[in-house]
Amino acid sequence: MGHTEQKRAPRLRTLPPVPRWLPEYKLVEDADAVGDDRVALALLYALRDLRLWVESTPEERPHLLLPPSRDRTDTFVRAAEHANAIAEPLHDLCAMRSDPDRATAEVLGAACRRVSRWAHQRSLTNIALLFAEASVRVAPDIASGANVAGRMARIVGFPDRSESWFDYGIRVAGRDGNRNRREMIRALLGKGTILREHGRLHEAKPFLDRAARLCAATRRHRLAAETHHDLYALAVMLGSNVEAEAHMLRALQHYPIHHSAIPGLIHDWCFLLVQQGYYSQAVSLLQLSIPTIQRVEIQLVSWGTLARAAAGAGARDLYDEAVQHIKALVARTQAYASAALIQAANGTRFFMEWEVALELATWAREIAEARGEMEVVQEVRDVISSILAREAPLPLTEPPEGSHVRDIDERFMFLLRARQRPVRRPVHASQEWEASGQLVPARRDFTSES
Repeated sequence: MGHTEQKRAPRLRTLPPVPRWLPEYKLVEDADAVGDDRVALALLYALRDLRLWVESTPEERPHLLLPPSRDRTDTFVRAAEHANAIAEPLHDLCAMRSDPDRATAEVLGAACRRVSRWAHQRSLTNIALLFAEASVRVAPDIASGANVAGRMARIVGFPDRSESWFDYGIRVAGRDGNRNRREMIRALLGKGTILREHGRLHEAKPFLDRAARLCAATRRHRLAAETHHDLYALAVMLGSNVEAEAHMLRALQHYPIHHSAIPGLIHDWCFLLVQQGYYSQAVSLLQLSIPTIQRVEIQLVSWGTLARAAAGAGARDLYDEAVQHIKALVARTQAYASAALIQAANGTRFFMEWEVALELATWAREIAEARGEMEVVQEVRDVISSILAREAPLPLTEPPEGSHVRDIDERFMFLLRARQRPVRRPVHASQEWEASGQLVPARRDFTSES
């Protein structure tokens, strides 16, 4: 008898449970900033309907999601007129009641992602998070949705929730029949970053190293830049400045000139500069970079680092201006607020204004505790101890000969000038650098991606 070969069914990994729904009042916290009550109300209606849609069966939905009233329809129409950028997704979300056959998981998931992106661009972080999470609940097999939810939860200040979404993204991206290396890399980056930000440094490194290996294997330059950016931040926290400089050089090599992460990269480099007492170099870069920053939270943390750098360089007027910006921006967002206030408090130590420094540090601690940023809480405690002991901060110094600091500073200056030109096509900084006739260090100067 011949042997009949049976085809083995693909192995599907069980998806982890998703976090519970956030309460609707999180949307209300952003309502005033939306700019129109009808837009906020339409989004609230949509969230409630999405929850009903997710938690019911196709047979139950016609009895739960009844045709909309005239007032409800009018609310969506007026909202779409006011917020034209999300007119189409609002129409799709309204279809849960008005046209149920069109309201498929694919359509609703895409609508949620567009609303989330629109809200994030306007710093409406709670709304962005709510709709990012809703997109995953509606369309649970899309890894990109889970990764966006993870990023937004991190920004809003829910680290455990963020970690859960990135775990979910890793699992979805790695399922048989649904291999998505781009989203796998993003999920690994997100997981590594949230672990790093909360002091779990040695847990974070394997995720970031795995992301780096995937980037190298698939030649994904932009994601390679983001990965080396995160590995740079991890090296800084581990106190390995030489490794940090190597990752910064690699990130600069891979980032396209007009990438939205460049202002954040400049800030993170300046953070290392002020930690080493290179205040003048940090001031020069941040003064050029801050006017180009669009995201409120990156503006906030950059003003914080500029405050410390200006104080270290003896620029009192610039320090005072930076602190004014910090206070105004903290009223708009809590993301990175504690980090900015810590830097301002450290800056105040240069002027020996100990009571003001203590007030800023205490404010930073309150925000960090409310957001569950325990690594930041410990940092604040150390700063407060230094303030109470009247310890002098690290004095102004210059980079030593042979350091990569001046080389990296020159690259950033070149990059900032290049970014003033119109966007044409993705151009990497290394390509522009070579075109200008200046040398790019060979790959052997960089650390291994393994």
